[in-house]
Amino acid sequence: MEDRELQLWNKQNGAMAHEDNGDMISESSHGRNDDSLSPPSRSRTTGETVRAQVRVKKLFNFTQIFFFALTFMSSWETMALYLTGSFTNGGPRALSWGIIVVVCGALAQSASLAEMASMQPIAGAQYHWTHHLAPPNQKRFITWMQGWITWFAWVSLLAGVANTTANMLQGVVTANYPGFDGAVHMSEEVRRAKKAVPRSMFWTVAINGIFAYAIILTILFTMGSIEDALTAPSPIIQICQQATGSTSAATAMVCGLLIISLAVNLASIASTSRLTWAWSRDGGLPSWFSYIDRKHSVPVRAVWLPIVIVMVLSCLNIASTAAFGAFIALSSIGLFSSYIIAISCMVHARFKQKNLQFGDWTMGRLGLPVNIFALAYTCYVTIWLPFPNYLPVNGVNMNYALPIFGVSTLFALSYWLLSAKKNWRGLNKEVIRLVVEGAGWTCQFLLLLCTDILIIIIILLLLKKQESLPLHFQCADMSLRGRVFVIRQRSMIYGRK
Repeated sequence: MEDRELQLWNKQNGAMAHEDNGDMISESSHGRNDDSLSPPSRSRTTGETVRAQVRVKKLFNFTQIFFFALTFMSSWETMALYLTGSFTNGGPRALSWGIIVVVCGALAQSASLAEMASMQPIAGAQYHWTHHLAPPNQKRFITWMQGWITWFAWVSLLAGVANTTANMLQGVVTANYPGFDGAVHMSEEVRRAKKAVPRSMFWTVAINGIFAYAIILTILFTMGSIEDALTAPSPIIQICQQATGSTSAATAMVCGLLIISLAVNLASIASTSRLTWAWSRDGGLPSWFSYIDRKHSVPVRAVWLPIVIVMVLSCLNIASTAAFGAFIALSSIGLFSSYIIAISCMVHARFKQKNLQFGDWTMGRLGLPVNIFALAYTCYVTIWLPFPNYLPVNGVNMNYALPIFGVSTLFALSYWLLSAKKNWRGLNKEVIRLVVEGAGWTCQFLLLLCTDILIIIIILLLLKKQESLPLHFQCADMSLRGRVFVIRQRSMIYGRK
């Protein structure tokens, strides 16, 4: 079977750079040719090596990638887990109204990124879109910086998600921040990706927004004593215990959250590994990591690289939680910065490119207003992301997001000036995806969605019913600082998409 496929690709090799259908993509198909901008150093890898780097199976259809993204995002679960900061810096009213603002901003972000995903459904995602849409004389540099920022952010995100699950196993629940661009990094393994991926991105945000608002209202109406919940090691466990009067029922509910968190870990590894694979395939990371296992059609080396990095970084958590927290703080500002770069390039392209070609999923005339709103919202939230969460600030509760982001950006910039400016030729236009007959239907993510819905139903049924509006809504501190904090925290949880 594989020999026949290789023979077929040998025949098609001459037309590889020009094909662009629902399962294939190339830079030249969008009217872009940047050979004049690339340095004349070492030649591109071609032929068998290129095919070996792109031979992945099309495992997912729309329904499967939709459930993958829905489970991966896990917004309502995180809302239930991360309560302390919101209650101490804005109160229940800021929490209940702030989520509406965040969902609106997240929908604009997801719609903007989904439109770009429809144009180029490829594992590199943000940096590929940047290369396609950025000004020609600056695209190599912007793409280089975008690639490293996105990769650092996703490795940081994976470390944070893994740390969350470990803490849940110990009964100490903290925040995890999966995001909606996770589905994009799986796009090379999706059938008819130009339609399936953007649709799953947008509708995942919409449905997760409904779930998140439902769980917030449920908690606010049934949580009992705020003081008892905030002083408990795990607020959500304390809330469930107060509402049900049963430790067993509370344990069962939190075990459901633990199962979802474990699933999010697996999805995070999948997305981070595909981004690692794409970035190594395009020359950012060593090409050794772009290897595809012939038996399983999986980038095994790219899977192990972020896992090993997270394992090493997790050792920091043993010696110093502050040092580990400093690294995982990079994920929020890193991902939001990557969104700013990509959406800015999209806005620029709308004004400057007369024949901008869109994919099957487009916003039409609403595209530019939505892009501008998404850009404004993302910039606003990014301003507040580096601010400390608590006062007074000390070495333990300091927000290290900006310093760590500065270090990672300085690394990418230094690498560019010392080597990549002369040697990196930009994205490999010959890299396209080999269409392989995908595996059959799998219900894994459908079951995880059912778990999501089941846990919400259990919480709604078991928590105490309240006939009147609780005092939690009537005594909230709605200062400007409180509103800004809640919007920032909700964006970190929900908008990091």
